[in-house]
Parts: sequence; C-alpha cells; structure tokens
Amino acid sequence: MIDATTGKTLATVEGSHGADEVWYNPADNHFYAPSGNSAPPDLSVIDAQTGKLITNLPAGPVAHSVSAYSRNNHVFVPIAAPTQAMPEDACNVLFGLPEKQGCIAVYAPAK
Repeated sequence: MIDATTGKTLATVEGSHGADEVWYNPADNHFYAPSGNSAPPDLSVIDAQTGKLITNLPAGPVAHSVSAYSRNNHVFVPIAAPTQAMPEDACNVLFGLPEKQGCIAVYAPAK
C-alpha cells in the first residue's frame, strides 16, 4: 500500500500478488486487488483496517480492472477473451461460459 500524496510505502500485503489498480469499498472496509499476471491469476481481498490479506479468489489472465458496489458488496472484475499471447479461456474454464467471449466476474459475499 502506498500513500498517493507522498509516495511513501505504508504496508506490504503478504500473500497478495501485486496489482496496478485497487478498489476500496467503504461498505465492507476491504481493498480489492486483481492480479491477472500472477500464477494463478487472482483477486486479493484485503482488510483495510489491518492491511492483512483475507483471501485470494480465482480470476482470469489479464484481470486488471476492478470495482465494487457498496450497496450489496458485489465486486466486478473484467476478464479478457483469450488471445494468442494469453490463450487460457478463464471465462469458459472457471465459469462454464461460451468460449472465446470474455466476461465480467462478479464476486459476492458469502451469506
């Protein structure tokens, strides 16, 4: 975690795989950090108060963008369609969706 105003490193989150885009959801006090270049690609869920990793959830290659809707705490991560450089079809393999389409993974809290 980096303070955007000073560039100072505030914390390193052990177990996460780095992300160039992170979303903070004030409703659940979590940060969400997708890492499509990790092996395997994942979405890190981080407790904003402690800076500790809660879990890593499966994502797809090139997963990079993320957003959360605070009214229901759903988290959205676009997953690219396969390419020659990244041939894994995560939307088909992980979620059983039609091949070579891409998708948006929607994560929801357990009830």
